[in-house]
Amino acid sequence: MSMNSYLSSFKSIRGIGMGVGVLIPAFSFFVGLAPPLLPKTGLIASAFAAASIVIVYYFKPKPSGRSSRLPKLVKLAVTVLLLSVAILVIYLFLLEWCTVVQPEDEGSRLQIGFGRAQWSLTEKGRQLKMEHSGQTIVEWMLRTGAFGDKGPEIIWEPWAIYLSGCVMIVAFIAMFVLWTVGWALLAKQKATKSISSSSKKLKDA
Repeated sequence: MSMNSYLSSFKSIRGIGMGVGVLIPAFSFFVGLAPPLLPKTGLIASAFAAASIVIVYYFKPKPSGRSSRLPKLVKLAVTVLLLSVAILVIYLFLLEWCTVVQPEDEGSRLQIGFGRAQWSLTEKGRQLKMEHSGQTIVEWMLRTGAFGDKGPEIIWEPWAIYLSGCVMIVAFIAMFVLWTVGWALLAKQKATKSISSSSKKLKDA
């Protein structure tokens, strides 16, 4: 199987967000959801996703002695795609838990710690939680002037802010890479099947 036949097989695959665009993740859609700790995570994810396409091309699954209705590459692709969707759900949860939308700019988010979790709050944060438990986190931040450079560190421990950001970055990249790998596996299966069909026709002729 040549690289050209492998890459061209992407064009005929149909699915959510698929087509040739799978070579570059849906950056335009997710750019606003990138972890605020590292806004350029989308570009990094795109680079890793593109590299994963080359890796899948050279990937050779071990033959299995058991018969199956689905080819091994297809079964692996389904597993990887489901895992990607699961990570997406986790990432969206982290996005709501560990970031806040800035009031003056609703299109941007600010990295914070782990929400109201006691262990991630500073002394000031624990005081706010005790005295103003009925208020939202945004109200806490407005009350303490925590919107701004180093502002979240008034309420959350610095290590908690960086930890939440790093977890989000890893999840964001993993989500994109696994999504791309899943469709790349399907593309490889399709290209392999096309080559096998062509070889069979030549033999029959």
